[in-house]
This record gives sequence, structure tokens and C-alpha cells, in this order.
Amino acid sequence: MHLTSTILYVCVGFSIFIGFTCQQALIQRSEDQHHGYFEVFLNHSLNLSSILSTIRVSRYIQCAFSCLQNVLCFSFNVATVQDINSKQYACQLLPTDKCRNPDDFVLSQEFHHYATPNPCGTSPREKGTRRPLNHKEGQCADGSFGRSCHPKVYKNCSEAPRKTGIYHILDNQSQTFPVLCDQVTEGGGWTMVFKVVNGVAQPAVGLLWNSRETLAENVTTALMTTTVNYLGHYKNRIVNNWEAFDPQKVRVVLYKNGSEVLSMSFNAVGTNRLNWFSQAKLLSSPWTDLETARRLQHFDITGSHKRYFEITHNYGGCRSDQGWLVVGNSACPWERHGSSKSSSIRFSKLKTETNWNIFNNVGVADVLAVFIR
Repeated sequence: MHLTSTILYVCVGFSIFIGFTCQQALIQRSEDQHHGYFEVFLNHSLNLSSILSTIRVSRYIQCAFSCLQNVLCFSFNVATVQDINSKQYACQLLPTDKCRNPDDFVLSQEFHHYATPNPCGTSPREKGTRRPLNHKEGQCADGSFGRSCHPKVYKNCSEAPRKTGIYHILDNQSQTFPVLCDQVTEGGGWTMVFKVVNGVAQPAVGLLWNSRETLAENVTTALMTTTVNYLGHYKNRIVNNWEAFDPQKVRVVLYKNGSEVLSMSFNAVGTNRLNWFSQAKLLSSPWTDLETARRLQHFDITGSHKRYFEITHNYGGCRSDQGWLVVGNSACPWERHGSSKSSSIRFSKLKTETNWNIFNNVGVADVLAVFIR
């Protein structure tokens, strides 16, 4: 096909407009002219088992042109980084869109997704007809026509599809909000409610947890267990409405380079947002001595000296401080060791507690996340 009379507009970082006509067509193809309007969904992909083709491009716009030239293409994924050898981006041309396959639209560290916005909404109509020009583009997942496709809403992550990703759930006021659902661990159904990022000083972790505010609740890049695309803490409304959501179990998970390095689980039945994090509620941890340890200095979300999620056996004037887990804030030299000067997420790499000054025994995580179910 020959592409002619195409106007290109780039809306920095957010949308690509190709052949934006007076009809505001989403996708139109003819023998000599192709028009399309694609919106970018950062760090998402339409994760299909069957794709049309994978090509290599030096610029994202080339992927958009390739999609327009393929009559079976309705959306595409583009790699977030270039291939180390070819210096090009992988481009996946897709035979459908996120409107018709909402369960396959997932969070991704590898791709950005480009699709027509609200493909069931304003499809161009033929003169004198009452149906979309291309019925297929205007068909929602439920088979209806002529309206926008909204995200499917679930009561909680336990009711969401068994694929880890971002889903919309309901709060106790029947308002929807996006969350990250872990659908792998222990059969799934886990909702991330809070995230601490190593090295981020503000807001202070304890103040954020105890406040009545949320943070980055609707920022999709914050709904990740890495720091690749969003370097900041995260908190959603579940923390502030703990008892209304009535969690039965809580997991505290530490991540390094996107991979889980340790996790703890707690019995959350009948708890509030503070007392679940305690030795009495502990169900499992990687440390063999924690469950039976006596006379702990702290097992608290808000500890001493601006320390948070602190599990400390004893204080000994910094040099003898011992424990299992802490989000530190530079009160002692060991909290400032390495590259993390603020909110350093430190944990014992042993099967037992450790002296925080023996650095070979201390791990530093990128992220501490709290999940409920």
C-alpha cells in the first residue's frame, strides 16, 4: 500500500495522531490514504497469545505506520528500550484492541501499548447510516455498539482474572479505583495497598501510612513493584479504610531489581491498620528466630528515630543495633551506608537477626510493598 497525504502530529509523551481528519476518525484505510489516531498507555501491553507479526523499528512512529498498512492491525505494543545489539525497538502488531480484550490489558515493564482511545465511542459513520463505518472497531467486549468501553470493575482482586496486572475494584462507597493484583502467590487475590521506595525521603513513610491522604493512587506507573518508571512511594484508600475492607491476611514483600527477595505474612483477621504488623500476628517469615524472640525493642510500623516497618531486637548506641527489618532514616551511620541515604530498606540476609553494622549480612531492597487479601 502507498501512504499519501498523511499529516503527523506528536503530542509529547502521550499521543500520536496520524492523519487526524475532520471526522476525527480512529482508523480509516483506503487504497491511497490511511488515517489513524493512537493513544499511548505507558508501561502496559495487550498480552495476546497470537500476534500478527513482530518487526524492528528505529522510531515508535514507524510501528504506527506499519499497523496502518496492515488491514488486520488494530493496536500495537512497542518495547520500552532498544535491543542491545540492533539498537531498534521491538514492535508487535496486534489483531484486536484492549476494549475487546480487557483481561489481556496488563501492566508491563517491557512494552508501551498504543490503541485507539474509546474504540467503541466515536467511530466515523457513513453518510445516511446509523451504524459505525467499521462495525468491528465499534464493538465492545459485551457485543454492544456506539458507546465507550469502560474498564471492567471487580469487587476485589480475588474476583479479578487470574493474571497479575492492574484492575479496577470498588471501595465501600462503590467508587472505582485501580490497583495492582498479584494473581500468582498462594493462588492470587492479593491487592497492593502501600509501597515504599528505597532512597525516597518525602513524604516520611510513617507519616504517609498514618495520614488520611492517598498518594499516587491513580498513577499507573506507581502500580509496579519496580522503580523503573516511577520513583516514589504509593498508598491507596484501602489503608485508610482498613476495617471496612476487612483483610484476612497481609503480606510484606521486599523486591530487588524487580524480583522478590523475601516476604512475611500476617493474620489480619479483626485487625486495624496498625496492629496487624506485630509478632503476635506473624504467620511466616524467612527468619527462624523471629517468631520466638523475646523482649523486642520494636515490631511496629512506626518505630523510633524515624524508623518504619521496624523489627528490632535491641538498641546498643548504633554500634550494637540488631534486628531483622527496618526502613531507616539516617539516625545511625549504618543507615547511611551505601547509596541509600534516606528511607533505606534494610533486612537481614541471614536466617536470624543481624547486627546492622555487619554489612555483608545486610541486604538493601529497592521496594517494600504491602499486599492484603
